[in-house]
Amino acid sequence: MKKIISAIFMALAIIASSSCSKQEVDGSEAQTISVKENNLKIPAKGGEGTIEFVTESPIEVTVDKDWCQVSVKDNVATVTAPANESYESRYATVTVKSGDAKSDFTVQQFGFYSTGFNPSGINASHKAVSFDFPYEYDETITASADVDWITVTVTENNLNVAIAENTIKGTPADMSRSGNVEWKLGHDSGVISVVQNNLSYMSVDANWTVRYGGIKDYEGEQAAYIYNDVADPALSGKYSIYYVSKSEFTESGLEMDDFAIEVADAVRKEIMYIVEFYNQIGDPVEFSTFLYEDSDYEVFDPMDAGDYIAFAIGFTDDGAATGHYAYSDFTVPQRAMTLGLETGQSREDRRLTLGRSPRLRRGPAIPSPASRDSHSLSLPLMTLPQRVLKSALRMDSAPYRPKSMVNAPSASSADGENQASPPESM
Repeated sequence: MKKIISAIFMALAIIASSSCSKQEVDGSEAQTISVKENNLKIPAKGGEGTIEFVTESPIEVTVDKDWCQVSVKDNVATVTAPANESYESRYATVTVKSGDAKSDFTVQQFGFYSTGFNPSGINASHKAVSFDFPYEYDETITASADVDWITVTVTENNLNVAIAENTIKGTPADMSRSGNVEWKLGHDSGVISVVQNNLSYMSVDANWTVRYGGIKDYEGEQAAYIYNDVADPALSGKYSIYYVSKSEFTESGLEMDDFAIEVADAVRKEIMYIVEFYNQIGDPVEFSTFLYEDSDYEVFDPMDAGDYIAFAIGFTDDGAATGHYAYSDFTVPQRAMTLGLETGQSREDRRLTLGRSPRLRRGPAIPSPASRDSHSLSLPLMTLPQRVLKSALRMDSAPYRPKSMVNAPSASSADGENQASPPESM
């Protein structure tokens, strides 16, 4: 009996011993690779990521995408990748083997994202000036200029564009110089266009004295008078009279000589509009019809109270600016806003009446700015006042006659009935 019991215990011991040995084998087959550090995220601009393992056995590493490469030194695997030209992230799988152990790891390379850097173009006066364009991005911008008078400087999170002083004297046909700054930041790129004014071809003409003459009667209507006194008509040539709000000059940031170029261009376009209108309705006129040479005046719809600048701008007969100009500041007091208003009539209604009724009586009606959209005519670029243009109104009722013909004797105008003479200046 004792022998039987001893045999049973021996058998159980053998079974137990066999079972423990099997667990140890299974445990060695289920071993895994320990990771000490995992940094497999690569920036969009390109670079490398690494992963470090803890193992006593050599490691073997492979990757399943051809946009990245992997190398191994000691227990560190390094994954390198060039720039990702997409805005989307991309992924690869790195497989690591060590002995019988095997593990997979994911490599991520970020896609580019918009930097938000979108600099505007530069318009500068002839003076030296610089502009800063700050940005926030984890890369440094690259930039270059295509002309030698523009200098580009890159510092941390800022692009500086410096423009040298322009000493070139401009002409009506060549008023500025231009260049470009090409830039690249991350996946974004662009061009900053630079336009710098030449030295103004406009200069104040001491032969002219332009001045505001106040609100007076003009052929039964209230009108604003602006005079230009000419000391010697032979010296300066022909001119046109106009005015702009002083705020336009202030907001432009230009010097007066440069601002006068803008005024001259706007006035030229406005007169060309009127010339084109007359030509379209069968009453051909020339640009010179609306110019003066001796001391003269122009009448306008009464302007609102405020600060203004009166201009005399020189032009040739075909509408080219001569470079001569004169200007003076003037202020319209509050009382001028209510002159001539009839009971129940709004200020806007009165302004339209003043602007149109002389034209309706004496010649073809020139559309007011509010109605010009119905005509296929160009519009002035600057916000200009509605001029009455007495030069266009000095005509017989039919046919139209330019101002240069007004003083010539004729059967219909020998008595001067239809001629408007300037009131005594203020």
